[in-house]
Amino acid sequence: MKPRPSSMRRGIGALGAAGIALLAAGLVPLTAAPAPASAAPGTPAHAVQDLAYCSNNSLDRGIGVSSPAVALPFPIGYFGQTHNELYVNSVGSVSFGSPVTEPGYDDGVGISEWHSEQIAPFYSLLDTSIAGSEAITYGASPDGSTFCANWVGVAAGDRYDAMGIPAGTNSFQLLIRDRSALPGGTVGDVDVTFNYDSVQSAGAHDGFFRGFAGMISHDEPNAIWRTALPGSGVLIPAPENAGLPQEISVLTDGQEWALTAGSLNSPGTLGRYTFNLRAGQLPTPSGSLSGTVRDDRGRPMPGAIVQASPSRYNGSYNMVTTDAQGRYLLPNLEGSQLVIASPAPNTSYLWPKSVQVSILPAEQKTADIQLPRPNRVPPEGTTLTKLDGTLVDSPKWREATIMTVTACSSGSVNFGIYAPNGRRVWSDNMVPDTQNRGLYRATIPATIDLESYGPVELRITKLCPGELGVTTTTDLYIDPSGTIVDTADKPVADATVTLLRADSPEGPFIAVEEGSALMSPNNRKNPDVTGTDGAFAWDVMAGYYVVEASAESCHAPGSTEATVRTDVLPVPPEQLDLKLVLECAEPGEVIIDPAPETTLALELGSDSVLPGAELALTGSGFAAGEEIAIWLHSTPVVLATVTADPAGAVATTVTIPADAAAGAHRVELRGVTSGSVFAALTVADPAGSNPAGALPEAAKPAPGLASTGSDMLPAAALALLLLAAGTVFTVRRRGARA
Repeated sequence: MKPRPSSMRRGIGALGAAGIALLAAGLVPLTAAPAPASAAPGTPAHAVQDLAYCSNNSLDRGIGVSSPAVALPFPIGYFGQTHNELYVNSVGSVSFGSPVTEPGYDDGVGISEWHSEQIAPFYSLLDTSIAGSEAITYGASPDGSTFCANWVGVAAGDRYDAMGIPAGTNSFQLLIRDRSALPGGTVGDVDVTFNYDSVQSAGAHDGFFRGFAGMISHDEPNAIWRTALPGSGVLIPAPENAGLPQEISVLTDGQEWALTAGSLNSPGTLGRYTFNLRAGQLPTPSGSLSGTVRDDRGRPMPGAIVQASPSRYNGSYNMVTTDAQGRYLLPNLEGSQLVIASPAPNTSYLWPKSVQVSILPAEQKTADIQLPRPNRVPPEGTTLTKLDGTLVDSPKWREATIMTVTACSSGSVNFGIYAPNGRRVWSDNMVPDTQNRGLYRATIPATIDLESYGPVELRITKLCPGELGVTTTTDLYIDPSGTIVDTADKPVADATVTLLRADSPEGPFIAVEEGSALMSPNNRKNPDVTGTDGAFAWDVMAGYYVVEASAESCHAPGSTEATVRTDVLPVPPEQLDLKLVLECAEPGEVIIDPAPETTLALELGSDSVLPGAELALTGSGFAAGEEIAIWLHSTPVVLATVTADPAGAVATTVTIPADAAAGAHRVELRGVTSGSVFAALTVADPAGSNPAGALPEAAKPAPGLASTGSDMLPAAALALLLLAAGTVFTVRRRGARA
């Protein structure tokens, strides 16, 4: 082990100072927002993906161990070098060229030269020889598109603790995905993803370089951090009587820069950070934007999502979540940017806000954003209806809308629709109602493509004799939509529609959590249920989406699958007029499913479980290496995502949600290519009795799980605000229900 310099000391010490010095020198471009308050101190995230191939190989147990050279299924372009193999290290990194067995030290310029070229989800001291620690594992996906390394359930080591007491346990993961096949891609293009479930300690190793998360590359004579997450390298004294280690990293759970409480380009999943390496480099813009998001009363708003994209959208975006003080930091920006702040969950009373900024190279710009309350839609004294008389709260996408306004009987009323730049999109004089004095009517035609103008305003001016004209201005939300129909093109009512999201077109696609700030406050319910018109919709931030639908007595046309789904939908651009088709039985009709092309099987360890219980299951008949989502119905929820073994089989244990309703349910194994298979499951009432005796072992509640519920709110609208940047996918249930 290389001797440490004499300048190393306890407390914040040279490690913290070195980290700060690197930040100040610009050697560590910040690439994530501060930790949001939505994750309580010590609360584990759920970012680590359960992928079978991640456990194909294991490191020897111990401290300071590494794998042999591992051949990669694809080359990695890395800051001027191309690598075809790597080493997996117990110091929380993978390295190129040689293994790394000890955390290095920093001399104020760079990392010691023998520790160059690393990707480090959490550069730290780990010891798998400690009792209770899991092994470090790694492997490649069967299709050769992804390399994975797991440091899950691994003990943090303490070099100076002769008793071998662990300093804490960490669970984090590295995924490197080949992106060379994307449009405009080149060989070596990859996405690098850090996933964190729990980070308790960087280990105790006096004075040495640890508690970092980022990428290191060689730059003679030393190596430098090409990028590091905020808080990297900063150590603070541990609370008194906390036991060893005496220093803790600010990246650990519950600290200011907790890795489990932030995200980068993955705002739907706390603890997930995605970096795009293209042509061997990270994004090069050197400017940044920071500030505070506040509510309408000026109070800081934790958990809001802030997204920036070029005014001339080029397919890129930068997205972060505000911290406990409502602060955000958007790195790697340059030029004209449209910045959109979306209110946090449980803030249905607020409206999103956009600001236009121009950022010069290397400029560190600031912009505070205050979220407004929406104006009333429709305005007081105004009603909006479809042609059939159905009341609606806003004009309909590509449908004529009748507007009725109350005013003085001897006056006049006119209205206009205006784009954000003040341009008049449409205007007209309203016609007095000959049957009802004081009522004025007008039709907003279906031919006006209001969506193309982004956020718009409705201005109604009332002119009465002897009075000044009164103009009412209100925000106007135009409703794009998608529809669930049967094979006769009739709307399907009460269909369950679920929105799934991924950070890349290859997935994995996970259901967006109900209430998530990724969705407009106008509709944060997921899954949703269609009305009699079969329509559905959400307004969302940028990303890749899939919509799937199912309904009672319906199935996919010509298939046994119970659900249908769209192709992958990149957002932006906006995705409008989607149509999903189900084959449904008429009342009393017996559905005869066509013979399946392959035989899928699913067997449950028990046919009855309690909420919060673990359930063992096995499945077969899938393709080798196929990704399989495990769903629980009736209210659809993804329990886990697994990978079929070479024989096309899966065997795993899942946890039934603690708030699952008592009654009949179905478990579904859904393969990406092979389709679905179902099995019936009864969720027992915890307050009831079990006449058959005690539940089997597989149905007992999982330890530590409590029965909880959550109240998710609907709320205001985001669609047109985001459309100005081309960053909205809108598919919303039309109209109001009686």
